[in-house]
Amino acid sequence: MIAKYGISHFYYFKAKEDINEIPTSFPDGCVDLMFFRDKKSGKYGAEIYGSLMTPHPVEIHPGYEYFGLRFLPGMNPLVVDARLGDLIELVSPLQEMIKNPYLEKRICMAESFENQIYIFMEQYGKEYDEVSEYCPVFRTAAFERNSFYGNM
Repeated sequence: MIAKYGISHFYYFKAKEDINEIPTSFPDGCVDLMFFRDKKSGKYGAEIYGSLMTPHPVEIHPGYEYFGLRFLPGMNPLVVDARLGDLIELVSPLQEMIKNPYLEKRICMAESFENQIYIFMEQYGKEYDEVSEYCPVFRTAAFERNSFYGNM
């Protein structure tokens, strides 16, 4: 179902208090969006991790909860105002690129993994449908990608 939208998977984790990085992210042509929050302090935020050219660790906030999603290789997240080529080797606050500035807070404040997915898909589905309705090339590319189950 989510592969239709160019999404590989959603994920959730709570970082341990003594961990400040995830050992390695791999060059795989994928873009990740990671939303984070600390329930105690109320701090929250989100970052976009563009496609990498070399493996390297990902910095995280100890003790924070994380919700993320990974797009299929070569898919540009439609909720950001950037071209896919601009995302190569990029790690940036999502707020600098996101089209809907309220999406970050809504996702970060959601009380469950399921609600976070729902909030994201509610916005993303609108963006996806709008682009695919007016762009025949996008529709064709999405059909081809889906017929290969995301493996291009």
